[in-house]
Amino acid sequence: MGTRRLMLLRHAQAQPESEQAADFERPLTAHGEVEAAAVARRIALLGAPDVILASPAERTRRTALIVAQSCRMSTAHIRFEPSLYLGGPDAIWAELTRRTSAESVVLICGHNPGLSQLAGRLGQTLERVDLPTAGLSVADWSQGEWCTVRPEEADRRTLVQNE
Repeated sequence: MGTRRLMLLRHAQAQPESEQAADFERPLTAHGEVEAAAVARRIALLGAPDVILASPAERTRRTALIVAQSCRMSTAHIRFEPSLYLGGPDAIWAELTRRTSAESVVLICGHNPGLSQLAGRLGQTLERVDLPTAGLSVADWSQGEWCTVRPEEADRRTLVQNE
């Protein structure tokens, strides 16, 4: 039973929904590309995740790919999980608990409000968290497996500020 790290990453800024792009298909804006690159550099400094779990929506796919590239990860380490598309905190947590012991550092790239709600549950103190676009929350557990740890048992939670 080793240490575990969870990184919750909200996708970078996306184009608004339009007749040309339904919600699922919205691409990143030019600003979103810059945001994603900046947070990807911060994640690389923290240490590359073992796996990236991402919503299959275009904006999360692109954000996850930028992170993988910055961390020098193969795209084979990205798993696009349909349950993460607009999933609530319980759905997001359920995906995490399916991880193996070899995946001790997991990054989940998804959407609000689910990511912010889960981030607010990490650690001993419940609090309201509102992750901005490309916002990152990092939580650590000193021991346990993903199938047994609980959000409130996180030893530490840090909200990483955007540059």
